Amino acid sequence: MIHIKRELSDLASDIILPYTFFEQDMLCLDEVSLKCYLYLQARVQAGHSSLDEEELAQRLGVSERQLAEIFTILQKRKLLQLTGEGCELTDLRKRYVERKDKQDALQQTRDRSEQEAIIRQINDTFYNGLMPLPFYHSIDRWFTEYQFEGSVVYALFNELKRYETLHSDSYAEKIAANWASKNICSFKDLSNYYEERNSLNRYADILRKRLRQKQPLNIYQMEFLERWLQEWQLDFSLVDEAFKRASATPQTQSFNYVEGILRNWKEAGLANLEDIYVYEEERKQAYQEKGKRRQKEERKKSARGNFSQRDYSADSFEEYYRSLDFLDREDQS
Repeated sequence: MIHIKRELSDLASDIILPYTFFEQDMLCLDEVSLKCYLYLQARVQAGHSSLDEEELAQRLGVSERQLAEIFTILQKRKLLQLTGEGCELTDLRKRYVERKDKQDALQQTRDRSEQEAIIRQINDTFYNGLMPLPFYHSIDRWFTEYQFEGSVVYALFNELKRYETLHSDSYAEKIAANWASKNICSFKDLSNYYEERNSLNRYADILRKRLRQKQPLNIYQMEFLERWLQEWQLDFSLVDEAFKRASATPQTQSFNYVEGILRNWKEAGLANLEDIYVYEEERKQAYQEKGKRRQKEERKKSARGNFSQRDYSADSFEEYYRSLDFLDREDQS
């Protein structure tokens, strides 16, 4: 006689078979072993705690020796535990949680080792073993908060080297936050991001030469350019034109000043240089027309002052009525 019981816990008290069984166990069992396990689960769910071995073998269409082999297979899969009293069905949810905890602990250990290796590589490659202490705290936070892979962190220090800012932890944090805002975690994410920036970098190089700037545009300037070209979808010719106009003002080469110009054009719906020229010509004509109307109004006002005020006294009305009588007599004659 087989006595069956199931280990119960709050995690699985209301679930017969959790998803983990179908994901991790079902496909690994042969047909007869799967049939046996499902039948045992059904019996337990129905409230039956004992089962005759011979009856079970008959239902499955196997011999008692084959049944013993099936129990051994299920025990190796940790789906049940054979005891002196019979067998005990494993709480699959509990087993999954325990396995997940072990896997997480192992993965954390593995990740930590990889992170430490990346930190050593960065320290040796970029700082000759003398990396400033703030970077250790920053890197640790990038791994935990931003979920950066080691390759992404290493690429970030390549960026710092490119801009000659290897000792600026605030600048490094600016790059890290920018990448995180674009959901960059893996090196593949970063590669896709760089591909999208290729055209932006070409325009950045053109702008750098226009501004006679020896160093590449820094990350703050690149944010302006990215907003104008990618977010606002402006044509680069408008950006170039805005910088030309800004160069004639005290705010020469000011990215904030140029952004003000571009924002005005954007809000006016101007898409190219021709639109700008037409728009400005229309504004010029409208301004001139407004000036003409103002001058005309001013002339009218000054003309009103050249006429003497009429006399509206009682004598003047009497004289007016006499003139009307005279006109009537003229008409009658």
